[in-house]
Amino acid sequence: MIASNNHKKAKILIIDDDPSATELFRILLAPTGYNVLTTNSGEKGIELSRHFAPDLIILDLLMPRLDGWQVCSEIRQFSKVPIIIISVIDSSEVITKALNLGADEYLPKPVSPNMLTASINNLLRRAYSEKIMRSKRNLSDQNICN
Repeated sequence: MIASNNHKKAKILIIDDDPSATELFRILLAPTGYNVLTTNSGEKGIELSRHFAPDLIILDLLMPRLDGWQVCSEIRQFSKVPIIIISVIDSSEVITKALNLGADEYLPKPVSPNMLTASINNLLRRAYSEKIMRSKRNLSDQNICN
């Protein structure tokens, strides 16, 4: 599991109500060099996504009180951060609903470390490219205005 050099210090927020799951993800991602923050609460996950400004979020669907559906929907109101849903539910209807709600990727549990890392790298690469394109457009727009 080797992270792309462009994203070595990417910030990843993991939101899962199961402390053993968040710890497992933290251990799996340790060799990548990512800056990983975890929470076991949907409410705290929304708060952290505002203040921590993660580059990517890994989100469980089945959580008490505020579930992954609600968390994803709330985050989409203020952020375009890539979101990977990881869940034990592996039905096409649920996957379709998650992707239509705003998730960028859906991986069924248990997820292989290589698949998780590949998905993270893919989404970070895409987000990084989009950020560069926006910056170039902004510079171009500024030059036109000057």
